[in-house]
Amino acid sequence: MVRSGATFAILLLKLLYLCDPGRALPRSGLYPYGERIGDSPVPPGDDASAGVSRLRHHYWLYSHAYRSLHIGTNGVISPSPLPPESHYINDGFPTDFPLVSPFLADLTTEGPPKTRQGRVFFREDLGPGAKELTAAHVASGFPNAAFTPRSVIVVTWEHMRASAPGRHLPTMRGKVNTFQAVLASNGTDSFAIFLYPSTSLQFLGSRSKGRWAAPGLVLPARAGFCSGIHHGNRGLSYALTTSLASVRRLTEWGNAGRTPGIWVFHIGSARRFGNVVPASGRGRGSTPRDGPIEEGIEDKTAKGVLADAPQAVVRQERSHQDRVYREPQSRVPRWHHHGIDPRGSRPVRPQHDHGDGQAVVESGRGDLPEEWLARRCTDTEAHCSPHGVCIDYRTGFCCACQAGYYGNGRECFKEGDPQRISGQVTGRLKLNRPRATLEELSAEIHAYAVAADGRAYAALSPVGPTLGWALQLLPALAAPVGWLFARERHGYDNGFRLAGGQLSHHSDVTFQPGGERLSITQHFTGLDPHGHLAVNVRLDGTLPDVPDQATLMFEPYLETYHYHDHGMMAQATQRLTLTSAEPQRILTVHLQQNVTAAPCKHAGVPPWQRAADKLSVSRLFGLFNPRELVVRYALAARLGTDEMVQRSNPCDDGTHDCGPNSRCQAGPEMEYSCECTPGFMRDGPHCVDVDECAERPCGTNAHCRNLPSSFTCECDSGFQLEPDDRTCSDVDECGLVTCPVGATCINQPGAYTCHCPHGFSIDGQQCQPAPEARTERASTMCQRWMEAVLSSAEGRVVYVPQCDEHGDFRPTQCGPAGECWCVTMEGREIHGTRTKPGVRPACLPITASPIPPQPTQPPESTSGLQGPQILYAQGQRIGHISLDGTRPQNDHSGTILSVHGSVNVGLAYDCVERMVYFTDVVARTINRVSLEGGESQTIISTGLLSPEGLTVDSASRNLFWVDSGLDRLEVARLDGSMRRPLVSTELVNPRAIVADPTRGMLYWTDWNRAAPKIESAYMDGTQRQVLVRDNLGLPNGLTLEPASGLLCWVDAGTKRLECIQTDGQHRRVITSGLHYPFSLSSLHNYFYYTDWRRDSVRSLRSDGADVQEYKPTLRSHPYGITIVPPFCSPGTTACTQQNGGCSHLCLPTPQGRSCRCPEKDVPGCVEAA
Repeated sequence: MVRSGATFAILLLKLLYLCDPGRALPRSGLYPYGERIGDSPVPPGDDASAGVSRLRHHYWLYSHAYRSLHIGTNGVISPSPLPPESHYINDGFPTDFPLVSPFLADLTTEGPPKTRQGRVFFREDLGPGAKELTAAHVASGFPNAAFTPRSVIVVTWEHMRASAPGRHLPTMRGKVNTFQAVLASNGTDSFAIFLYPSTSLQFLGSRSKGRWAAPGLVLPARAGFCSGIHHGNRGLSYALTTSLASVRRLTEWGNAGRTPGIWVFHIGSARRFGNVVPASGRGRGSTPRDGPIEEGIEDKTAKGVLADAPQAVVRQERSHQDRVYREPQSRVPRWHHHGIDPRGSRPVRPQHDHGDGQAVVESGRGDLPEEWLARRCTDTEAHCSPHGVCIDYRTGFCCACQAGYYGNGRECFKEGDPQRISGQVTGRLKLNRPRATLEELSAEIHAYAVAADGRAYAALSPVGPTLGWALQLLPALAAPVGWLFARERHGYDNGFRLAGGQLSHHSDVTFQPGGERLSITQHFTGLDPHGHLAVNVRLDGTLPDVPDQATLMFEPYLETYHYHDHGMMAQATQRLTLTSAEPQRILTVHLQQNVTAAPCKHAGVPPWQRAADKLSVSRLFGLFNPRELVVRYALAARLGTDEMVQRSNPCDDGTHDCGPNSRCQAGPEMEYSCECTPGFMRDGPHCVDVDECAERPCGTNAHCRNLPSSFTCECDSGFQLEPDDRTCSDVDECGLVTCPVGATCINQPGAYTCHCPHGFSIDGQQCQPAPEARTERASTMCQRWMEAVLSSAEGRVVYVPQCDEHGDFRPTQCGPAGECWCVTMEGREIHGTRTKPGVRPACLPITASPIPPQPTQPPESTSGLQGPQILYAQGQRIGHISLDGTRPQNDHSGTILSVHGSVNVGLAYDCVERMVYFTDVVARTINRVSLEGGESQTIISTGLLSPEGLTVDSASRNLFWVDSGLDRLEVARLDGSMRRPLVSTELVNPRAIVADPTRGMLYWTDWNRAAPKIESAYMDGTQRQVLVRDNLGLPNGLTLEPASGLLCWVDAGTKRLECIQTDGQHRRVITSGLHYPFSLSSLHNYFYYTDWRRDSVRSLRSDGADVQEYKPTLRSHPYGITIVPPFCSPGTTACTQQNGGCSHLCLPTPQGRSCRCPEKDVPGCVEAA
């Protein structure tokens, strides 16, 4: 009788949704479920599972048939036994095991006492009602598929909670999700149906249980399918959701019929099957905007039921002239399947060719309009860059970069930003000399390109002297980088705009008059995790013999490019002069180049199928340094140059008169225009900042703060920013704080109170009987009402009256949903004052008005900063956070300096003159600015490539820095004079540097991936040694505590903060599980560091506890960090008095001091130990 009731209910559901499409799926729209109709339950728990070892009928997942079934509490179904949740919760898709998941997240059936507990049910249903409803769902999504299920598997997750949301995710407390998955099979094909009733998804993901997870970080739930690993090979996967926004749309959108919340998929077949095929019908919208993502397959067209049907095609008339393709009502071809008559619903026999001369309907894809087979943005948008957009065309999709970025759309770089290229170089080379042998080459290449002016630099190391002098002949190694990031004249595109970062470049190089030949093959494989362009280089052939100490002078030359379907060919001839102790030689180098890439053809003629382009290459040099074992190359490339063109457009040569906050746009010939950069608008001849806050873009409980070229929404106290970065929601402080013993926590919008029972008051850490004078006073009406509500609430969410410290009604009362209203002295609501949730009305006081607070100095002001401060660099700005002792005061923060277009990385502070020193890797300068504010001053502007960390010796008045582009450590006076290199060998990626002037020592990090290390040396560069080389990953930040002699660092590879004595002894881990630390500083017993994963400044005590975080309003990576101490104690060195008796540079050492001369010869300079 129970089964017949379930069947009747299913028939009613079918009738309801076939007759009334378009409305949202209600809770009653789920398949019937529960133990009363014979469902089996999954045991309660956090990571529980149950299963069936043998089903009545098998089902297909991809190309494999299964008869077993395992269901887990974490929203997963698998034919295999489920591994522990730690093996797949954090990693998401694709999983190593076969999987069907309507909502993969860390879920539990367990809830607080006196609340409804979660449950998971499953069954194999062979009844006619389930079969008919399933067939109707499949038909609504695949209208031409002849599918009658033999069995239906129904799995239901009811009232599931996020496992251990903890104090970091108070908004998830008390929220539950209900959803359902249905698997159906007819023996040869299987379909899946995901059902999400309206309002059934109250939370969108869960937090990881791993130690690496950031507090408050929500991992979005994953819906989709995986085939698992077969025979050692990772299989296919289909991800329906990839972000919180796409999870939210599961209930709002659908792909079957017109009912949101219903999703149907063809998931497997006994026939040849590719990847999962989504249904073609639409609910309120289409597939979530940032999904699905399909992995592991090239041909994404439908297979199985959809692929073996005869091709009797119904064609639809449409214009083929539209540039952007307009999708038909159905997203897949309207095949007529076996058993379906195209003229009606009468069954027909499939037609086949038996060799008797009768007409046949061929199977295959040859007749179909190509636009029906095309891949769409809705299927593959994740393949475009995060800074790109996807555009549909008739035959497929193409990617394009957003405004302010350039590239091919699949990879986009920000306009004006310099780019790094890194990789390995291998080869077998022979020198054209008597008795020469083949030399093996194994080195690293690090290149640096500035597209704004077409400059490219490359360094090849380590290279021994045998090959080093001859490799000076090969600026051609940097030629592909020059083409990729060439400076463009009007109407021309450099290589990165055409091909992006995935291409192959082959060069055949011939040297005359000797006839030596060399082949260079470079494979660019896209961006690595650090945002660098990755490349692998192979060299094979013969090089001319170049004498030791020889120098080369290269003449400018032209490369002529001819483009074809899959790339381009280029020819060039260059001349160079070789000077050595032998007679001077003139060499001619012939270059034949071939680039292979995959341009997008769907937009019409690819942009590189045009007439020949010319690339002008100038300012070449190749230089071998035998001490450093490095060969350096440089060149400047301009695209669109012709031999007869002598004049340059003002945008190219910098003679334009475009002002600040604008950019020059070249026009024909010598014409140009000045356009305001995004976030600025024209005001007469000037570009002024747009006040985005005038449009009131922020939501309730948020206020807008205008920034140069942008804005940010900041939440009022007690509220937190939502994922849309516009609106703010209430923070449930009662989930974060602990009230005194005996007190009850009452959450209010933007605040909370701890309330003791009547006759008691908070005395320290508990509720104590009130003093006699207070107990004689009768409780007020507000207090009696509040106590009555609290005593009867029993965990229910109800309105609790809010009383002030005197027991009177607060003038503004708020309910549990966030709505607020004004009240009289008796607590009665004043009509017309009730607001929407999140908005507080302007209620007048109902008791004596408090004394208005005195105005305070705006937090952005930097005038007269006093006391200890945290200083941090963040892109174009330097910010500060005041310290109360050692604890950051997040509400006392501001900006010291903001320079548009800069990227400030290193920071150091001189307490004697209260000056902040910083490096700018875009302008390639070292600068300083007063802590009091004002204009910055550039003290070093030449001879820098990528200046990063720097440190100040206030006692000796010297400045030290490292340059990761030139691989050098240098020193100068604090005004930039008397500059001198100290260390210039065996450096690869120096990052941070600190000084210990009183002991005369320097320490720095080198995050060379092959051999990271931390080194030390005397402050004159002598007595260099490796202090730490084991168990390092990416040592980024470095700090020194002079009093204790502890040297500490943060490592973005090992995720640890560690310390060691400066003698290399007693290494210990302070804390682990960091996210992505970049820079480090310290004060007393606290550490302060910047974090790229969190985009924040964080602090912690030296025992790893008391973690605090400050998130700047500007959302971008913070770089360097330093501390302004409460007192200036620069100490003394042998150089403090009268410059240590030195004529020029005085550098402290453990034995005293060294007198050193600047790099350039200075008359009268004397060096002495």
